[in-house]
Amino acid sequence: MKKTKKSTKLSMIFDYILIVLQLVLSIVVAYFTKKVLPMKYWIIVAIVLALLWVLVFFVLNPKKRNRKTTAKHLIVRIVSLVMSIILAFTSSVAFKGFSVLGNITGGNYQTQVISVIVSSDSAYETIKDLDGGSLGYVANLDTENTNTTLEAISSEEKTNVTTQTYENVEALENALSSSEVDAILLNEAYRGMAEEFDESFSSNTKVIYQYEIRQEIETTASDVNVTKEPFSIYISGIDTYGPVSTVSRSDVNMVVTVNPNTKEILMTSIPRDYYVELASFGAYDKLTHAGIYGVQESMATLENLLGVSIDYYARVNFTSLVTIVDALGGITVDNPEAFTSYHTHQYFPTGPINMDGETALEFTRERYSLSGGDRARVMNQQRVLTAILNKVTSPAILTNYSSFLNAISGSFETSLSSGDIQDLIQMQLNDMSAWNITNISLDGTGSSSTSCYSMPGYSLYVMEPDYSTVESAKAQIQAVISE
Repeated sequence: MKKTKKSTKLSMIFDYILIVLQLVLSIVVAYFTKKVLPMKYWIIVAIVLALLWVLVFFVLNPKKRNRKTTAKHLIVRIVSLVMSIILAFTSSVAFKGFSVLGNITGGNYQTQVISVIVSSDSAYETIKDLDGGSLGYVANLDTENTNTTLEAISSEEKTNVTTQTYENVEALENALSSSEVDAILLNEAYRGMAEEFDESFSSNTKVIYQYEIRQEIETTASDVNVTKEPFSIYISGIDTYGPVSTVSRSDVNMVVTVNPNTKEILMTSIPRDYYVELASFGAYDKLTHAGIYGVQESMATLENLLGVSIDYYARVNFTSLVTIVDALGGITVDNPEAFTSYHTHQYFPTGPINMDGETALEFTRERYSLSGGDRARVMNQQRVLTAILNKVTSPAILTNYSSFLNAISGSFETSLSSGDIQDLIQMQLNDMSAWNITNISLDGTGSSSTSCYSMPGYSLYVMEPDYSTVESAKAQIQAVISE
């Protein structure tokens, strides 16, 4: 008899746990779904969750029934347990999604990444291996960050080095290649300058230490209603060491103009070597070099060039493109020109190509084998980005949701707020309308200049703008905005 009472008591406790657990999980799921689902869909979800809980409550509530367990009670217990598992899984996925959303949105800082670099065949593997060795740096370049890093090497890493100063990046690079110094100190923002002198600089060197300095970005907050008003986003693609917030040259430069009312997206690509006036300095330089002075400098420079207000920015680390594409299960890109990659000798035929991450990365990097050079490359970058957007906005994203979230976390960052993105998701789910995506690119003529602001006196390749394409782009951007 005592055994029966004990069993009945345990059964009642189990029922109470199921009732409370399903209620809590239902509230959590309702909370998360309200952030992304349109109201008409959320109300349905909330009603279904409420009805299921009411059913469980009235059937399992020990105070409302006899203590005897019936077949009906067992069935409801099983249903409640399965529902609780599903709700717990849904809550976990939703929580992960909003955590990632919080990580990639609201970006208002940048990271200065200063590296200690040695030759690729060097025996040095860590900063401590350099103890007692020599370290070179440019005397009057990035002085504050350089001094901060040198102090960190001494005090935090307990590593003593003999320092040697040089006049410019070229002299610093030569000192390393000739073994005049054991290692060099260089802000990743200036890695591109070293590659201007020697394209094999990155492949012939390795990084044994990095120090990161986080800085606030001073940008004007936008108050655009992204579901009702047109807006523009500057997309900066970097290909460098460190986090996506790393200050560096911007190898990919796009202004994406979005009209949520007409479902129009216009992607305007600007060649990295475009010879433009830097907004803050009143001097001309390659567009890619504007990124050295921060994302806000690139934005302001392009605002002046295109006569458009850029509301937000997004930074993408193109070395993480592999992860993103693979997480989506691959993409399909229509290639207009057959070519063989200069570096990997991979062949790209004309027509639709199913690409994994490595293939997509090689496709976006290639310019030497293309008849249009850098002009053709920026169009290929647009084709890859368009393919990614098409995959993300299709039902196929549901099967790759978790892996996609893992991929974009750490490789993508935007100044859009999480609320803005949630509003856009709700808008898209509300009507599931297709977007009309148009790609254009500015053009110009290859030339050279010894007057680039960032590297005065050096003869650098630049692209002199064809201002007829600039004016055409301005007109098309205004057309999208005003529709």
